[in-house]
Amino acid sequence: MKGQYLAVESALTLSLGLITVLGVVTIADSYSSQVYDTTDGFEAKIVQAEVVEKMNNLKVVNGGSHTNINLPNQLSNREYLVTGGEKLTVEVEGKEYSTELHSEYNLSGSGSGDIKLTQSDGEFIISDR
Repeated sequence: MKGQYLAVESALTLSLGLITVLGVVTIADSYSSQVYDTTDGFEAKIVQAEVVEKMNNLKVVNGGSHTNINLPNQLSNREYLVTGGEKLTVEVEGKEYSTELHSEYNLSGSGSGDIKLTQSDGEFIISDR
């Protein structure tokens, strides 16, 4: 009879241990994904600020001009894409971080990492270098 109680006690102890481990892993995974999301958002804002700053610099130049923008190759160790349009968008692993552009900016194209920004008659084009 004592052996049966020991077997049940061992099974319950093992079950509680597995539940605890599974809970800790789930919490850690959830926390790490929140950290990545927060970091991606901040890094996307930095990339957007760099592009807008270069657009402002090129805006004052008459005619055609271009500049190279040295952006990181990855954000939070993940691939990303900068896209122009009505909004300046940075896409990281399926999540988009957008910022409104002033209505006088007409931006098109896309690229990541080191990109080239070309301005011609008020039109801005993003492309890979």
